[in-house]
Amino acid sequence: PLIISQQRRFYMDKEYAIAPKLDIDGGAYAEFYVLRKNASTMTQATIEWFHNHVDVWLREVTHENESHLPAILSVGSGEGDIDIEIIKAIQPYLGSKKLKYDALEPNLRHYECFLDRINRMPLDASLSLAIYNVYFDQFRTNQQYDVVLLIHVLYYFDDPYQAIRQALRYTKPGGRVVIIHQSSTGIPEIQRKHMYKLKSNVDELFTTDDIKKSLDNGGEQY
Repeated sequence: PLIISQQRRFYMDKEYAIAPKLDIDGGAYAEFYVLRKNASTMTQATIEWFHNHVDVWLREVTHENESHLPAILSVGSGEGDIDIEIIKAIQPYLGSKKLKYDALEPNLRHYECFLDRINRMPLDASLSLAIYNVYFDQFRTNQQYDVVLLIHVLYYFDDPYQAIRQALRYTKPGGRVVIIHQSSTGIPEIQRKHMYKLKSNVDELFTTDDIKKSLDNGGEQY
């Protein structure tokens, strides 16, 4: 069992535990996040997907007559593990073009960790990178993006479909919202079993099947 202090208190039911909610100033959530990341292949699998498919989705949103490669918005970037690898995957395609990459991370500890990693990186002059310590619904910009990334973040929204709609509003015509999320098999099957014992319901489970239903109901193409 995991044990944390008073401010980070969670509830125990025999061998079961509920992790704390996302807290804006760091604390318990950041610690649980590291434990989850170390016990999962999710982050590495996501990085591999981007490296293997970067040429495909770049080609879909890149216009040959433009001087810039896509402007990208990453929502809920965490410690920057995945974002840094996405940037590395894109850099060989830059040439003389420039890339604008904006990242949003509300958790202060994760935000600071991302900043520290970036400060220790040799940044290419072709990259314009900004990291904001803000929630998605508090973010304000006139920028329209070619790609908006929602990578394993929809769990944290009270209304995930509204978050998708917001991402679409920030997307240029012909752009893409890239959603990477858990399927209905594997981990969700384990969650379904243990979450019911903890909470007497499985209302918080949210999988790609639920995303597809929301997009179908909203008439969105994907």
